Amino acid sequence: MRRYPSERHRQLRDWLAANQTLRRSILRQLRANGPLPTSAIEDRAVTDWRSSGWTAGRNVDRMLDLLWTQGRILVAGRQGRQRVWDLAERVLPAWAPASRPPEREVVRLAALERAGRVERVRVAADGGELPGPWYVHADDLPLLERLEAGDWQPRTALLSPFDNLLINRERTQRLFGFHYRTEIYVPKAARRYGYYVLPILHGDRLVGRVDPAMDRRSGRLVVHALHAEPDAPAAAGPAVAAALQDLAAFLGADGFDLRRQTARVWRSAVS
Repeated sequence: MRRYPSERHRQLRDWLAANQTLRRSILRQLRANGPLPTSAIEDRAVTDWRSSGWTAGRNVDRMLDLLWTQGRILVAGRQGRQRVWDLAERVLPAWAPASRPPEREVVRLAALERAGRVERVRVAADGGELPGPWYVHADDLPLLERLEAGDWQPRTALLSPFDNLLINRERTQRLFGFHYRTEIYVPKAARRYGYYVLPILHGDRLVGRVDPAMDRRSGRLVVHALHAEPDAPAAAGPAVAAALQDLAAFLGADGFDLRRQTARVWRSAVS
């Protein structure tokens, strides 16, 4: 098992070296015609990507993922379930840095604080103060003041497992008390919540999670399970139902069907 990471790295390196034509072609297509959905990008791979899983032969997807990791391209939007890609410089805002900062710039936090570029703040939750230190960019202080004054409209949304709010699992648990792990590779019988679980963000709280799947044959969104956190408010039920309906509409379904497990606190609102 210890050889696996190096073997996979070697496979990626060798495949990328053999498919520079595909790499250059994707960048050229995006530069001339972007933004483009994945299906519109021509496959000019010299050798196929080999895998024992679902990525086998999906050369464009594999190269797009590598270019995304390298920061050369970014997701510019979506067409249904497809990502739409474009060159990173055309997606990022004008103020975004175009080059990687040197190490001394990355670690100069104390100097930024002395210069007034960042401000130390306190973060409170549930009547207590979270251990810091915590910092905020000085330019964002007016935004914090507006939020504190009530200039914020809460909403309810189903989050991707790869959302920035969740991608650092330990940070999410520390800030929100929400333990989240993907169970895609967990044997079905050992899963606690489901195959592809979406956390539920309600206002500024993570209040539950849902395990959905699109049934193409029936044209309905199937909700295999709906879980609520122990302190989830019953009043969030209608908003959770609306979020499920929004997901169904996004996928082209005409509604959703509840299956096995439904959180009791929201049962009447989503049934």
